[in-house]
This record gives sequence, structure tokens and C-alpha cells, in this order.
Amino acid sequence: MKLYNTLTKSVAPFEPIDAPNVSMYVCGVTVYDYCHMGHARAYVAFDLLKRVLTHAGYTVHHVQNFTDIDDKIIERANQNNENVSALTERFIAAYFDDMKSLNILDANHYPKATEHIDSMIQLISSLIDNGSAYNINGSVYFRIDSCSSYGELSKKDVNDLQSGARVQVEDQKESSLDFVLWKPSKDNEPRWESPWGPGRPGWHTECVAMVEQLMGPHIDIHGGGADLQFPHHENELAQAKCAYHTPFANVWVHNGFVNVNNEKMSKSLGNFFTLRDVLKKYDADVLRFFLMRTHYRAPLNYSTETLEDAKSAYQKLTSIFDIVPDAPIPPHLESMFNEKKELFWKALMNDLNISEALAQLFELHGMIHEHQCGIKLLKELGGSIGLFYKDKSDIPQDIQSMAQARWDAKKAKDFQSADALRSDIEAAGYLVEDTPEGFRVRAQ
Repeated sequence: MKLYNTLTKSVAPFEPIDAPNVSMYVCGVTVYDYCHMGHARAYVAFDLLKRVLTHAGYTVHHVQNFTDIDDKIIERANQNNENVSALTERFIAAYFDDMKSLNILDANHYPKATEHIDSMIQLISSLIDNGSAYNINGSVYFRIDSCSSYGELSKKDVNDLQSGARVQVEDQKESSLDFVLWKPSKDNEPRWESPWGPGRPGWHTECVAMVEQLMGPHIDIHGGGADLQFPHHENELAQAKCAYHTPFANVWVHNGFVNVNNEKMSKSLGNFFTLRDVLKKYDADVLRFFLMRTHYRAPLNYSTETLEDAKSAYQKLTSIFDIVPDAPIPPHLESMFNEKKELFWKALMNDLNISEALAQLFELHGMIHEHQCGIKLLKELGGSIGLFYKDKSDIPQDIQSMAQARWDAKKAKDFQSADALRSDIEAAGYLVEDTPEGFRVRAQ
């Protein structure tokens, strides 16, 4: 299998430290709000990676954290007049609901930052002891100058960063680029005891400590969205190198941004959409297909037009389940169908080339339509990457029967009966949609 490594800026064969075991850590959400489309895009991408690694014969140990202590969390809890832990637990539960809707496989472990404060304190203490961090008035900062390779992940030059940094008069740091590892807590904020006084950890510290405690100081894959590459992952790498003297992660994987009508999605621009907003208008399996069909490293453009295009493509792909029997592939056609399967996996093993893989599925769709066999193979391949998890089996049998009767009436040009059946189906909470190959029923 080949993967693109952000650190080396190249695609190379993936070589695990301890094959067939693979350690993969993915940065999780800060739990103060519902998941947005950027989160959905990231976790669909890493779900695809995990599924392909598993197909390749690896056993993936997947860890993904929850940041459950943060300035934004405290601010939102105060706004709601709500306890911090009550707020975070509520949004952790919402996260699992959202990811389940997209058919995302569970990680092996979901550590919370607040469960690993002791590990963070140990990490910070070791960095102070070796001169990589310093304490000023209860705040502990990482000393950028202590990491000679700082900037290697993001390919940023430290001198350029320092010349462009804003330095405030009251800033107590030695350097404008030094970042906080531990900060004193204000009144009425969550706090933990430490050698530097009561406080809480900085964001860039938590993942380094949790990776080391749960997976060891050297892992195979560290991943997250492109927005985490700098400064978050750069700062993680610097701490790990100075504390553990290891490469920390062999491969750094980052998924591309979500753009809304070709502008980067952000709350400040007012083009921000939660996953729940979108699921009110589109089926979850259609949304998963939309999120997955653009290569994980490329920007994904979110718009009504691109979603509708994905919906049409997915409905075309799945409509064949309603009109072709699940007949076995005859011996004289097996090699032709097997070739599609081989090309499908060959594409995915090449840095998750989803465009080529989906092209093979659509070609397989055409072969199935022509030869009236091979449905099982299409379901197998699509299911292996998390598709086809909401097919007609989710529709009650009486609704399926009404939809079939409507289709038969339409073919017989009994349009009055067809329209009446459509009305009955819609009254029951379902929609029937005609396609070039037949029809499809879905929940409203």
C-alpha cells in the first residue's frame, strides 16, 4: 500500500513499525458544539483509510481523542449556565450519533483530555528538565529554539515566522513563537494541581501525552485535517522529539479543507454547516458518498449543486439493486468481473485513489445491467468502503410493495393508479423516485 506523507511531501510504500499491526492516532473534536461538515469530511476520510488498511491485512489500533477542556468549552458552558462536564458529555454523545449516521467504524479507544492530566504533567516536567520548556508565573511554555527541526512538517521557516509574529508588550514569553503547555486557571474555571500551581494544559500538549501513554512514543500514522498541520501538529512533533527522541509518527496524513461555494468554510464567513443541518435534506448514505468521492487530500467543494450531483450519481449506482436479481456470475464471466474487483482495490491501495475506485464500481454497474448478474460483488465492494448501508432493506415491505405496484402501473400506462400509489407512499413518510434503470424508495 502507498500513502502520501505530509512530512516528506511524497507518496511512498507504507511500512508499519510492527506489521501486521498498525498504530493510527487521529485528532478528535473539541466538544462544545455539534460536528460540522469539516469534521464529517475528516472522519469519513480516516474511516476509508482504516477500511483499506484492514483489507490489506493489517490490524489497525485506532485512537481518537476528545478535547474536553478548552477556552471555547468554558466560554460555551458559561453562556449556557451549564457545568463543563455536562456540556462535553452531551456533545460527545452527539458526536457518536453523527458518526453512526455516516457508518463510520468506531476507534479502539476515545481518550478524553481530562482523563490524562497526569500524563501531560509528566510530559511537561520532562521538557522543563531537559531545557525544552520553562515556567514563568505558573505558565509553562515550550522553547521553540530547543527543537532544531521545528518547521519540518509544515515546511515553514522559523526566521520568517518570527519576523511576522506580533509581539505584545505584556508578553512574558522568551520568544514570540513559544507556545503554552500549561496555563493558570482563572476563578471558577476547571483546574488541576501541578508543580507550577493550579491550572490546565495547553491544547498542543494533550495528544502527545495520550499517544505516548496509549500507543507508545513512536507510531505509524498521525492524522487530522489540513488546518491542524500548523501550528498544532508542528507543535506536537516538536514536543515529542524533545521529550522522547523519536520521529513520533512515521506517516502524517492530512485531509483537505471543505469549501462552501469555493470559499473555505468558517464560522466567521457565515458559511458554516453542521452535519445535522445537512442530514435534514440528504440521506446519510448519500452524504457519505459525497464526502468520500473527492480524493481525501483535495479540497471538497460543498454546494447545493455538488450535493445534488452526488445524490444523482449514488442513486444511479444503487438503483440497480431494485431491478436486477441477485444472480450468481456464470463461469465464463468470472474473469471479467474479477478484473473490476482487482482494479478497484489497486486504486485504493494507491493513496486511496477513490476516483478510480468509484469508476470501477460504475463500470461494474454497467456490466451488471448488461449481464443481469454480479449484484453480490457490487454490494461487497461498496460495503467494504462503507457504502450501501441504507438500501431498500431499510424500507418496510408494505412500502416496497406499493412502490413496485406503482412502477408496474406506470409501465402499463395506468397513470391514475400510479399517482394514487405515489400519494399513499408519501403520506406514509417515504419518497419514490424514478431513475433511468427503474425506481428507488427512500425515507423523507
